[in-house]
Amino acid sequence: MRHAFKDRHTPLYTQAAMLLRHRITSGVWKKDEQLPVIETLMAEFGVARTTIRQALGLLEEEGLIQRARGRGTFVTDTWDKPSWLTLDTSWASFLRTLEGNWSKLINVHDETGFLDIEAGLGVPAADYRVISRIHGSGDNAYAVVCIRLDRECYELAPKRFEAEFIIPVMESLDQIKISSAKQVLTIGVADFEVAEHLEIAINAPVGRLRRVLCDDKGKAIYIGDITYRGDLVRLEMNMNR
Repeated sequence: MRHAFKDRHTPLYTQAAMLLRHRITSGVWKKDEQLPVIETLMAEFGVARTTIRQALGLLEEEGLIQRARGRGTFVTDTWDKPSWLTLDTSWASFLRTLEGNWSKLINVHDETGFLDIEAGLGVPAADYRVISRIHGSGDNAYAVVCIRLDRECYELAPKRFEAEFIIPVMESLDQIKISSAKQVLTIGVADFEVAEHLEIAINAPVGRLRRVLCDDKGKAIYIGDITYRGDLVRLEMNMNR
């Protein structure tokens, strides 16, 4: 049987579950709506009955579906659609998104030497303090964050930088002047480490954002590599005319 999935490293039932999960969480299948029968899903995905049953089993464990003997499989009416974390393109809106969120420290270490930054994003500092974290809201972790903070900036408030959201701390210090801020967003999939921290499937869709803040001399005093859950985050851009 020739199946529709191309990822050779992820079990077929996991890939099928990801697709079925997306149809529910995106609203293609509504609450209380009946799912297609197993034979229909087998034909669509090109997989065996066992694969579909395993995929449905995962969704049932997550509380997204309920299987009723003799009646079929239905989207439950008890699961709550996750709230979107909106990534805005304005500085003030970005700072507001941090309010009420939490941050958990993973690791801190030093980094010295050449760092490759895309052209136009800034000139690397000589030394960085690397701070890795998980960011979340409510019960959900929504991002894995790796931030390179210029060592000179870090030494101004080391305890605060390791305990609080970094950019608000930078904003509060008169000695730090942020002259420019740039972001580059790419779409990818979760690797093992990201999947483990965010409690999502390996190869689940994610957004990878590089955020660079520079001082008035063009030195990159903050380089943030942030990986967001694709099912919790959306980017909004105001197309002014």
